[in-house]
Amino acid sequence: MQKTVKIAAIFSACVFLISGFGKMLNVAAFGNLIVQYGFPYASILAPIIVLLEIVIALFLILSIYQKFISLIAAILIVIFTALFAYANTFHGITDCGCFGNMNKLSELPPYVVYLRNL
Repeated sequence: MQKTVKIAAIFSACVFLISGFGKMLNVAAFGNLIVQYGFPYASILAPIIVLLEIVIALFLILSIYQKFISLIAAILIVIFTALFAYANTFHGITDCGCFGNMNKLSELPPYVVYLRNL
């Protein structure tokens, strides 16, 4: 059981790390996507979100506060999924912005984003 938890933590950490570094390549574009989502004033949070994703990944890899960080990661995934669902439904946004400028990872159809986040 403990091995399964560690594998899940490493997998989740990799996703958060790739996501954070992908957005770090162009934080301004990520901030612009937040505006397109319909939250113009939240674009100021773009660098904080990037940093948060990288810190979560590092904490998961290093098993620091693993239960607490896992809970935070799960809550973030739920929030990100809900925000994407809102933007997709009401603003026609199909780019979740999950991985920043990494085109192949960002060009997923919305249903794949929902399944991945599930």
